[in-house]
Amino acid sequence: MSNEDNVIEIVSSILQRAISLDASDIHLNPLKDMLEVKFRIDGLLCHYDFLKKNLEPEVISRLKILSGLKIDEHRRPQDGRFKFQDVDVRISIILSCHGERVVLRLLHNGHKSFALNELGFSESSEKRIKNGLLNHSGLILCTGPTGSGKTSTLYSLLQILSSETKSIVTLEDPVEYLFNDIIQIQVSSSGNGGLSFVSGLRSVLRQDPNIIMVGEIRDEETARIAVNAALTGHLVLSTLHTNDATSAIPRLLDMGIPAYLLGATLRLVIAQRLVREICQNCNTSAGGCDVCLHTGFSGRTSINEVLLFDDELLEIIHRQCPLSNLRQAAERKGMVGMKEDGLAKVNNGVTTLGEVIKAVHD
Repeated sequence: MSNEDNVIEIVSSILQRAISLDASDIHLNPLKDMLEVKFRIDGLLCHYDFLKKNLEPEVISRLKILSGLKIDEHRRPQDGRFKFQDVDVRISIILSCHGERVVLRLLHNGHKSFALNELGFSESSEKRIKNGLLNHSGLILCTGPTGSGKTSTLYSLLQILSSETKSIVTLEDPVEYLFNDIIQIQVSSSGNGGLSFVSGLRSVLRQDPNIIMVGEIRDEETARIAVNAALTGHLVLSTLHTNDATSAIPRLLDMGIPAYLLGATLRLVIAQRLVREICQNCNTSAGGCDVCLHTGFSGRTSINEVLLFDDELLEIIHRQCPLSNLRQAAERKGMVGMKEDGLAKVNNGVTTLGEVIKAVHD
């Protein structure tokens, strides 16, 4: 076997093993004397292998070839994507002290489900979400930290809303999963060339959409345009970084959106975190088995809360009452808090108390 064939086999073996373990990411970390390979499984990084340092440039060159990147570019960051078997692979390369660091995101299109119940939403939460989606205009938000599954939830909502009679356009950075019946646009949130969320949103509004998904609202200008779009007959879906559902309101107020506009546009806010699921093969959180790599966990689900607005809740926002008033009124109307949803999943044997405590307090 030639050295080239050996490198091709090494790269294929790493990808195949990561896919078989349902890893979400592969990290190739250049160390002083070797190249470390790590997999992210159920949100946690774990060591997989060490490769000899002399293989490092050839392995990285092979990945650059697969993703159509410049082989002779080593100093500037590069991003790309390629397909391996039925998995879309997104690649990011950046130079570190000991060489080029590579991170591969594995997007398992073949078996990825965006059904709300499979994402961890209870029957009552799913009903509340679908009631919120009955609106033809307004603002729908999904909140939580990075890596909490917000994008998957938005994709689920778009699939529910999808119709031949509706024009749906998304602005994403990056576009993670591709859908045949949705217009998806790649933007650059860094602002380094290309379309930004702000300029993209302005352009999309001239394209006669019914529904717009904005990957993230992170500044006043994006928030203002999104709210104005929601006021003028569009259904706008986006994400925010907040700790819970009710905290979305002060976050938007801090961005300069007046309370009366929030009271006129907000329809639904979903807050969520991801927790690891107890392995159903060994059904234990200690010891584990080969299926869960002896961790006791296999797969992840969400713990969540769904804030569905009605006239009373919108009036509380309009009058700028304390946030505690809004939460109390929402819970009186049936909203189950994130912690309570987590405890219900503990009682049902889905996850552990430690996972819920870690997710809620992180």
